Amino acid sequence: MRRQSTGFTLIELLVVIAIVAILAAILFPVFINAKERARQSKCCSNLKQLSTAFLLYVDANNGRTPRVSPYNHWPGSNEEVPPIVPNWCGTQQTFGATDVKKGSFWMGGYIRTAGVFICPTDVGRPATGCTAFALNSPQQRDYPLSYSLTQEMNQVSGSCYMPVVFEAAVAGRSGQVLLFEHESRTAHTRPDKSYIQGINDGLNLWIGADLPDDVHYNGTTVSYADGHTAWRSYDQLTTERNAGRWRVHGSTYRNASWGNWDVPCP
Repeated sequence: MRRQSTGFTLIELLVVIAIVAILAAILFPVFINAKERARQSKCCSNLKQLSTAFLLYVDANNGRTPRVSPYNHWPGSNEEVPPIVPNWCGTQQTFGATDVKKGSFWMGGYIRTAGVFICPTDVGRPATGCTAFALNSPQQRDYPLSYSLTQEMNQVSGSCYMPVVFEAAVAGRSGQVLLFEHESRTAHTRPDKSYIQGINDGLNLWIGADLPDDVHYNGTTVSYADGHTAWRSYDQLTTERNAGRWRVHGSTYRNASWGNWDVPCP
């Protein structure tokens, strides 16, 4: 009497393999999407903490905003004079390396975790673009900053860039005025970008406008002057910019070009 086989037939094995392959094709994108959503959520959390640090700084400094640029810039000349007070993120020079622990947010005790300054999506992603010629490869790879503080928070006063009185500048419009954005680490190829772009810290230069990234689902994370954070598509940000929604009261800047992004940060 022949013993009955208890193993799988070739057809049964092929069916099982096909089912596993189908499930993998369905579930892998879900897992990847969930991972990216978690990164985006952490990015929003970072922006929330940076916005809170900004507001705490303002409260502790007689209502004045932190410095955006590491320099006083004298219009009509090439002179750049480092101020006594560091800028918010620890930029040492235009196109130079950034040390967040030398910025006013860290030194003032408002933020004590360096990871708050970088989106998890940017970890290990080189900061190139207009910064490439000033940083070596390890500095590009390990660039510790993902965010930019809008230059609207500093104004030209007399002959140099100076902090503004925050409450007066955003009165009645704090939910519209942009504060921070997740900046691109690389050069943009979009048709509305006429200059070399990419992460850049320091003075607002024509080759260093801090353009928003599109790393989070073709958009980026931003925060506003009232402290709330949001996801915005690139087109939404363009619309807000062109409508002049980000301008603070008494602004001397023309809020119609990406040059109005300050040059600290992505």
